Amino acid sequence: MSNQGTIRLKVTNGAPSVEKLWNGRFKLEFFCDNNSPKEDWYYDNISSILPDYGILQETNFGSGVSEDWEAIPDSVYPDMRLVETEYVFIPSMGDKRVKLTYETLTAYWVEEKSEDTDRELNGLKRVSRTFVALPGTAHDKAVGASTTNSDGTTLYLGSFKVEKTEAKWKLTEVWLEAGTLSETLDNVGSQKAKVIETIGADPATPDGYSLASKQESDFEGFQTNRFTFLKPSILSLQQDFVGGATTVQVSAFSMTEAEVDADLSRVTASHILISQSEDDYEGIKTSQFTYEVDNFEERDRVGDDLLRIQETELSASPFADGDVGRTTKLDGSTTLYLGSENIDNGNNVKRRIRIWIQAGTLNISTATESAGLNRVSTTFLHIEGTTNGPIVSRSEQNVLGLKTITVSTLERSDGQSITDERPTNTFGTMFNFTYPGIVGVSSVTTRSVQNGVTVDDAKNRFFYQSSPVQRQIPATSHVFFQLSSLPVAEDYTYGNASGLWSPSNWAGGTYYGWRYQRENFGSPIGERPSFRGFRAVEDYEIGGVSRSIIGTATDNDGLSGTLLLNGTTFGISVSGGPERPDGNTYTLGTIDIEPAFIDEDGVQYYKKVITVATIPTQGGSVIT
Repeated sequence: MSNQGTIRLKVTNGAPSVEKLWNGRFKLEFFCDNNSPKEDWYYDNISSILPDYGILQETNFGSGVSEDWEAIPDSVYPDMRLVETEYVFIPSMGDKRVKLTYETLTAYWVEEKSEDTDRELNGLKRVSRTFVALPGTAHDKAVGASTTNSDGTTLYLGSFKVEKTEAKWKLTEVWLEAGTLSETLDNVGSQKAKVIETIGADPATPDGYSLASKQESDFEGFQTNRFTFLKPSILSLQQDFVGGATTVQVSAFSMTEAEVDADLSRVTASHILISQSEDDYEGIKTSQFTYEVDNFEERDRVGDDLLRIQETELSASPFADGDVGRTTKLDGSTTLYLGSENIDNGNNVKRRIRIWIQAGTLNISTATESAGLNRVSTTFLHIEGTTNGPIVSRSEQNVLGLKTITVSTLERSDGQSITDERPTNTFGTMFNFTYPGIVGVSSVTTRSVQNGVTVDDAKNRFFYQSSPVQRQIPATSHVFFQLSSLPVAEDYTYGNASGLWSPSNWAGGTYYGWRYQRENFGSPIGERPSFRGFRAVEDYEIGGVSRSIIGTATDNDGLSGTLLLNGTTFGISVSGGPERPDGNTYTLGTIDIEPAFIDEDGVQYYKKVITVATIPTQGGSVIT
């Protein structure tokens, strides 16, 4: 293989790496051996083995050395330029190599990849294109003026960027479809304005609107226009008091004096235009009108849609005082109360300003209390309205010159009365439940061999027991509120409970007969043991005649008893105790009733808690 570049640099055996790029472009990678690697990496020597960027693949770039490189004619790729040179260590070879990378580059822009398309701008088409070229390649397109066609859609150049290196230049263009970017409603003064932002084309004027202003801005380097459209209307109205006179200043858009005068007539019967001018309101050309009036009203709504009117009156005669909170006026069918007034009877023209307000609900707020209750605070203006639930607090203040009454009540979370038959709150809990012990009758028989025959010698009858078991079981607690401090019969059967689990009847046993005692050959027995905390497995009674005297006997559980005298009768029985609780539903514990709160009338309310559970199977080996 011929030397490449210098007598110390040779292309390694084998073909170079070839990659086909998009749009007819290629990328070649050569690895070269360095015959004298010890010092070639030095700064003074590196330029002799790492060629300059932009050199053609076919060029002999070993000028001045003893052996130049010339490419084989058939191996040359058109416009193949050097874009990267590296002196790298190759782990698989265990040595350093010079890596030369070439790409197809021309003096005109060539697309590097397929264009990207989206419609994220309110459905408008946006196309991004990427190009590459040799350094110094010119770009003559103009933002906002140059156009292109994309599948039948005309796009305008929105922005471009050129990234420059010594090896190659990269160009990114963003093309945008002309149209509406956004359409919103905005406030200009007291009016709703329609604001349309566009790219390229101006929008059509909406029906009933006029163009109020146009602003230019920038989107991705491309000029956008913001158009504000308004309906002919009054944008603002301001009332000023100068001495005994009242003036009203009106700022209007696209309205004549007659149109403004007609609108003003709706709120004041007497008004005279004293000046007119043109002005600017928030960047919008407006007309300013100043009127002198004698009577004027300002209306708004407060609280729960209560009407409030501020009334200004002018008169040559002094005004009389009203009675705040009592003096009323009608506005249609709505009664308004005098909330406040300000009277100026000085100068020749007298002025009175009154605030009238409708009585009703100003505010309602709700806060969560414990046990499923809500505290509802309702504020009434002047006249107290109705509330739901017991009243637990009340306060009075003054707003707008009128008395306010704030009433706090307690309600269920669904707004209903807290004393109905439904619980206000239900929650799960765990309850320590004691399963009753088991008591029953068992026996043991002793045998012996007599004359080769096994015979029963004696029988011993005795009580056996299985101890009570305590276990936590899931239960449900229900919270009620009531006026009584005592439970009712229905409390014990709430939630399908069969009653209160509070056993008063426990198992009892009886046994009788004659038993052997060392001190006394025979003594009668007849005892009635009780088994508190136990229930009988079943009513059981057995009697019979003993066979012989053995002394004592012990069963398999280690229980022992005294054998009865031979030939005497005996008996033993057990019965009583509560039912087996497993699977049954009971009210557990006692009905918990305690004072909760006292309402404003001094009535005591009580909180009642009923805990109900269906008893799960005890578990383990259970004798039924």
